[in-house]
Amino acid sequence: PEPSPRPITHTHDQYPRSIARLFQKNPTNHCSPVLNPYNQSARHFLRLIIGRRYDAVLILPRGYSTVLLIVILLPLLLGTLLTFWIGRLRGGQLRGLTAITAGGVTLGSLAILLAQAPAVFAGQPILNHWAWLPELGLNISFRLDGLALMFALMITIIGLLIITYAHSYLSKTDSVAKFYSLLMLFMAAMLGIVLSDTVLLLIIFWELTS
Repeated sequence: PEPSPRPITHTHDQYPRSIARLFQKNPTNHCSPVLNPYNQSARHFLRLIIGRRYDAVLILPRGYSTVLLIVILLPLLLGTLLTFWIGRLRGGQLRGLTAITAGGVTLGSLAILLAQAPAVFAGQPILNHWAWLPELGLNISFRLDGLALMFALMITIIGLLIITYAHSYLSKTDSVAKFYSLLMLFMAAMLGIVLSDTVLLLIIFWELTS
C-alpha cells in the first residue's frame, strides 16, 4: 500500500525551468504554485528525488512561507506595542481606539488562519521551517493542521469576545494600556503553543504565558 499523501514545504523560490513546467497555478492563491497531482511526469520526478509518491507538493516562495510566524508576531509585536502606546496617549483617554487596535490585530491573525483553512481541510497541513542550530538538531518549526487550526481559531475568536467585553467592563481608572498589551502578549503566547512543531518552541511559548 502507498503511504498516505502529505505535503512537502519548501522555503526557496528558485527552480530550473525544466522543473517549473511541472507546476500549475494554484487557483486559491495566486502567489503559490502547486504541483499538478495528475501530471505523471511530476509524480515520476518526485519519486526520483524523494523515493516516495506524494499527491501534491506546495511550493512556498520567500515571504509567504512565514505565514504562521506572522500569525504569532501580529499580536506579539504589533498588538502589544500599539495597544500600550495608544493606551497611554492623552492620559489614557483613547480607550475606544485602544480596544479597536487590539481587535484589529486579532482580526488580522484570524483572517490569516481562515485563509489557510481550505488547505488544512484538504488534508495538507501548513508547515513553516527554519534551520536555527542544525548541528544540535534545533530548528524553528511551526505547523498548522486540523487540531492546531481548531485551537488557534478558539484563541483568536475568544480573544475578540474578551476585547469587546472589556471595553465596556473596565472602569475609567483601569489601565487599558496595561490590560490590552498583556492580553495581546498572552494571545501570542497561546498561538505559539498550538502552532509550535518543536518541544523547545512549545516550552518557550508556555513560559511566555506566565
